[in-house]
Amino acid sequence: MGLLLGCLILLFFRRLSRIVSDISRKTVTRTEELIKLIIGIFQNTKYLSATNQMNIFENKFKSTSSIISKLQLKTWVLGSFTHSIKEPIAVISLSGIIILQVIFFNNDLASTFISLLFFYRSMTSSILIQNSMQNLLEFSGSIEALNSSIKQYQSRKLVNGSQIISDNSSTIKMEGLSFKYNENE
Repeated sequence: MGLLLGCLILLFFRRLSRIVSDISRKTVTRTEELIKLIIGIFQNTKYLSATNQMNIFENKFKSTSSIISKLQLKTWVLGSFTHSIKEPIAVISLSGIIILQVIFFNNDLASTFISLLFFYRSMTSSILIQNSMQNLLEFSGSIEALNSSIKQYQSRKLVNGSQIISDNSSTIKMEGLSFKYNENE
């Protein structure tokens, strides 16, 4: 019974983690859009004011920030849900195990309470781990976006030459170099 309950809770929390991770990715994408809009407004303020197009950017800014707020609210609601579900799951599962062990299997109450104590401890620990994992996944989209940007940057590096230059050189040697101010010298 405890193993079955644990597996169901695990599957539920895995789904919840996946949802939080997806929301985090969407939040990062929208935040990038918001940053681009802000930079666009700062760079083109005079042009947008002169051509009376500032309201287009303002509307995009408001809608994007509204979407970001809704995504963050979803993340907070899921985190609160995970935190608040801890005790009801514990009470329901412990009650179910007590009824199953005492009524159907005719086990004595003392050994059932000892096993329930261990079960309760492991279940609350796993729910706390899930809560921490959700907090981590809330920012996983940012980490993924940063890693993606670093990979794009590294793939676009220009290679010009086969000689590797050490970063630690303290001198510069020049041979066969000349310099003139004008043609007469």
